[in-house]
Amino acid sequence: MYLRFDESGDFDFRNSERFALAVVAGVAIPDRSWAEVEAFVAAKTAAWGMPREIKGSALDQEQQAEVIEFLAAAGIAAVAVISDSRIFPAEEQSCWRQRQMKLFEAAVERSRRVHEDQAVRERVEDIARWLPNEQRLKQPNFLQYFILTPRLIALGVAAALRANRDLAWDQDRWTFEIAFDPREGADPGKAGKLLRASIEAIFVSDERTALMMPAEWPDDHPFKVRNADSETGCLSPRQVFIAGLETRDSHEDPGIQLADVVAHVIFSALRHGTEDDLALWRRLRPLMYVTEEQLPFYAWHAPRKLISDEEEARYRQLLEG
Repeated sequence: MYLRFDESGDFDFRNSERFALAVVAGVAIPDRSWAEVEAFVAAKTAAWGMPREIKGSALDQEQQAEVIEFLAAAGIAAVAVISDSRIFPAEEQSCWRQRQMKLFEAAVERSRRVHEDQAVRERVEDIARWLPNEQRLKQPNFLQYFILTPRLIALGVAAALRANRDLAWDQDRWTFEIAFDPREGADPGKAGKLLRASIEAIFVSDERTALMMPAEWPDDHPFKVRNADSETGCLSPRQVFIAGLETRDSHEDPGIQLADVVAHVIFSALRHGTEDDLALWRRLRPLMYVTEEQLPFYAWHAPRKLISDEEEARYRQLLEG
């Protein structure tokens, strides 16, 4: 299974007087559809005269609709996590960072592997240096890579499993190949490296990133055999992410280009909300994985902040009609 992620919008929430909207989105592509994805993206890049890749912001309404139609025909599910500077301001992100650091420190105290495994100890030392330091790991990068992206990956895993729950066992590898496009202007090397080093701890410490699998699958299902914890029988983040997280340039990966279009459609519907934008969203919505809150996306907001009617209305328009 291929999970591909990209972003759209502005992740810099530090100026409280300026409204910023951030969208991270992804597609869950089964193995059987990957060749079809490669062929579609190559054909449309040539037909639409794109210099190197399909970019959502460069497509007209009809072209974006063609991409959505392809996703539907290929059985590709989409996921999205959204936030903005009013529902999750920078100061609330600082509080979240402090909470995550305390959870991390508590996990280190309980861990035997920190003392027994040199590689684990080195990762822990990297996290301890970077995670609490807002000069080293700036707010936009922290928001994308350590708040929104882990939740997005959890939704991507769930979407891939639900879409393939009836798939014959021999029709997929039942492992995840995960890649995302680093945000332009970020420091993807350091932020991406730190995310890869801490992803297991993030998933274990936050119930919103719980990894679920279809309850009806028997114990000998190949996904369970390959990804369940041998002691608990539960889905193991360590096994799920055993192939790691990759950052790739979008022009080299057709799946990331499809994720870019999904992110752009959602961003445009929220940011501009024209009838054309909302019409495209309505075409995309049936492909979106429905969260446990029964929503077609996850809106990350500060738990202690009251959301005004105006702020809520921005998201409500995507749920109505």
